[in-house]
Amino acid sequence: MAVQPVLERLVVVVVVVALILISFDIKAKANGQFSNLSVGNFLSPEADVTSWLSPSGVFAFGFYRQIYGFAVGIWMNNEDKKTVVWTAIRDGPPISSDATLKLTEEGLFLFQTENNNQTLISSSPRYPGKVSSAAMLDSGNFVLNGNDLGVIWESLDFPTDTILGGQTLFSNSPLVSSSSPSNHSSGRYLLIMQGDGNLVSYAIHGSRYREEDSYWSTSTWGTQFSMLCLNETGSLFLKDDEDRVWIVANGSSFSTTARSINNSEIIIYRATLDHDANFRLYSHQIYNHKSRMLLLWQAVDNQRGVLSKGSCGLNSYYVVDGSSSYCSCYPGFAFINPKNRREGCFQQYIEDSCMDQDEDQGTRYNMSTPLENTIWDDRPYLVVQLPEKDACSKSCLEDCNCKAVFVVVYKYRDHRYKKMLENAILGLDEDFGLQSFSYDELEKATDGFKEELGRSTFGAVYKGTLSRNRRAIAVKRL
Repeated sequence: MAVQPVLERLVVVVVVVALILISFDIKAKANGQFSNLSVGNFLSPEADVTSWLSPSGVFAFGFYRQIYGFAVGIWMNNEDKKTVVWTAIRDGPPISSDATLKLTEEGLFLFQTENNNQTLISSSPRYPGKVSSAAMLDSGNFVLNGNDLGVIWESLDFPTDTILGGQTLFSNSPLVSSSSPSNHSSGRYLLIMQGDGNLVSYAIHGSRYREEDSYWSTSTWGTQFSMLCLNETGSLFLKDDEDRVWIVANGSSFSTTARSINNSEIIIYRATLDHDANFRLYSHQIYNHKSRMLLLWQAVDNQRGVLSKGSCGLNSYYVVDGSSSYCSCYPGFAFINPKNRREGCFQQYIEDSCMDQDEDQGTRYNMSTPLENTIWDDRPYLVVQLPEKDACSKSCLEDCNCKAVFVVVYKYRDHRYKKMLENAILGLDEDFGLQSFSYDELEKATDGFKEELGRSTFGAVYKGTLSRNRRAIAVKRL
């Protein structure tokens, strides 16, 4: 008689578990299909199957909607709003709805009917050989397998803006931020593990980054650290080849939710260089197919200081006005995209030719409204002379080639050339790009400023010769 209630409770437990599994299976089938995947499998934005799921259903690989079309990538599948952690063909054009992603023996191809184009996504196999299968793993890694070679390609080798728990960022694989939360093409910021042992964030200018554009670092230069690691328990740290570590952030110590329900809660950690330039550590706590995201740590607390570094595009500048901040165009320019002011500005006026102008240059134009209280980010220089504002404006108006001038005009490199300035030596030192001369030395080199070569904004330019090595020089007399 006493056994019956126990059996009833067991039946209830079994039924509840079965219902959970059934509901999970229904949701999984609605979004995609489970791996392993054999050669010949394909996805399409318009097909019944648009993604391939990891065994637990936490991660998905396939097509997701992006601005003006679709993109191919990996995202967390248990959230209403997709958290994308990897994107293929990141800076390519939007993918149309008639595209097909197909697994072949040669690799994973994206076929686009609209432009009759095909792109190999798995473009850098670790080992030669044909693909036998593929899989979306619960680690967030999408892999291609060879017949007897194991994994021959994996998405974790080519990070975009995110590393996941268990992933390592090496010096040759920087993180690059996304353009915006809804556009995962390459943005304006970069996080890189440098060869000097320092983890640094830069504002990218074109295809390069400069020391003066860095806005955050671990200040670990001069060490042997060569990789950034995020482990499965949420520790973000630098490591060298001898397994010595330097902790950047310990995510597990920030977690506030205990695994109290039969230890069935899943916690996934990710570190992302977000579109706003800040490097952040998140946790995603998943239970019963629902997810809660927590911000655990961020590299920079004062976001305003980050955004001032390269956040505004070409021909624009960053404005701080009380508690608000925004990008603005230079005078005579307008926003390329008013809805996204960070894309920069274009020139609205037409430039005149400097040829065949008989009238006085100073009467054809006037100076636009100056940009007051503006800081120009060129700290490697030191001001040594300030010209008068009116004289500076007048000189620019008289020069057809002048478009803008700084009232900070004469500069020299303080940290690099200070020693040379203290010990001026006549002649050019091949180890340096600049040399200091006295007025008497220049007067002698130009034979008393005898032969004029031309005139520019701030005076005449004269031909000269250095007496030490007979090298021809041009000297501007201010």
